[in-house]
Amino acid sequence: RFQADNPEIDILLDSTTRFADVAHGHADVALRYTKEVQGDLKVVRFFEDETIAVCSPSLIADKKRPLDIASMAEFSLLHFDWTQSAQIQLSWQRWVSLVGGPALPLSGGARFNDYNAVVQAAIAGQGIALVGRPLVNEALRTGILTEPFGCSYRNGYGYFAIRAPGDEGREDNYAEKFVSWVVEESERDKLKRPNP
Repeated sequence: RFQADNPEIDILLDSTTRFADVAHGHADVALRYTKEVQGDLKVVRFFEDETIAVCSPSLIADKKRPLDIASMAEFSLLHFDWTQSAQIQLSWQRWVSLVGGPALPLSGGARFNDYNAVVQAAIAGQGIALVGRPLVNEALRTGILTEPFGCSYRNGYGYFAIRAPGDEGREDNYAEKFVSWVVEESERDKLKRPNP
């Protein structure tokens, strides 16, 4: 949508776990998942993260929702192993504990090191996945994913748009225009959020 509204701006999206140093011109804007941003940078927090369990509606079609967390042991669980920051990504055991569930044997199931792959596996009905709500809002809205348990955990992390200071007020400030657009889109997304 940004490109359609701003055809004069060329965009290169570099989707990587590599740190882009906007202060030294490595990127005009960086979108980061973190608790806080250090340094002399212009920072806008546009989403707070919230970890939820999701699955294909077909996986629980014959069940009354929300499901009791204890019933989780009946399903295949999909695990995302984030090698970059294992301490940030919640395990199933930790998530269940944080949302007040009982101790359950939750280690079995397929493991993924690619976030998109675990989401696609959930959409395909292969099991239940733990994901960040901001990243699956559209899938929840359209009904290709559902929240079986109706509980979530906020870990204090969020999504930030970051750019170097000092370019304010320029007429051709594309970075500022892009950050404003990201914030507007996140606000629009919050308004459209479905009820669990």
